[in-house]
Amino acid sequence: MKETLIFSKNNKIPNNKKKLFIGKWVLPYKKKIKKYRVLRYEKKISKVNKKDRLLKKIYIRILKNLTPILNRIHRENYKENEWELLIYYFLYYHLYYSYDRWEIIDSLKKNKLDKIEIFSFPKNYFLEQDTSGFYDLFISDRWDDWLFSKIIKAQNLNFIEKKINLKKKKKKKI
Repeated sequence: MKETLIFSKNNKIPNNKKKLFIGKWVLPYKKKIKKYRVLRYEKKISKVNKKDRLLKKIYIRILKNLTPILNRIHRENYKENEWELLIYYFLYYHLYYSYDRWEIIDSLKKNKLDKIEIFSFPKNYFLEQDTSGFYDLFISDRWDDWLFSKIIKAQNLNFIEKKINLKKKKKKKI
C-alpha cells in the first residue's frame, strides 16, 4: 500500500491511507492519527564530516560567484570577504538546510508514495523590506514548505501542486 508523505502542517492528512510524516515536528497535536509512521533520519559522524567539507567547498564557490553579481546589482566594488560579512548567515544556513532536506527527500525514493501535495507560492512572496523580517521568514514553516516543495519537484517525485494565496501580515510600526 502506498503512503502519503506529510512534510508540512499545511498538507492534507487523509483518514483512510497510510501516512509518512517527515519528522515529529509535523505531527498534529490535537488530532488523533491512525496508520502512520515518522521518518527516521540518522546521520553518522563520518557522513556529517564529509558533508561539512563538501558544503564548505560549495559555500566558497557560491560566494566567489555571487561577489561580482552583487557588486553589479548594488554598484559596489566589495571584495568577497566584505560580502561574506553581509550574507554569511543566510548563505551558510540556507545551503546547509537545503542540502539536509535534499538528503531527506532523496532517502524517500525507495518508498512507495502517493502523489505528494506540494505548495506554490506567489512570485515575490519571500521578499522582505529588512533583515529582521527576512530572518523571521527564513525560520518559518512557510519557508520550509517552499523549500521541501522545490526539492520534491527537482527530484521528479510524483506530486500535485497546490497554489498558496496567502497575504503577508503587515508589520506594526513602533
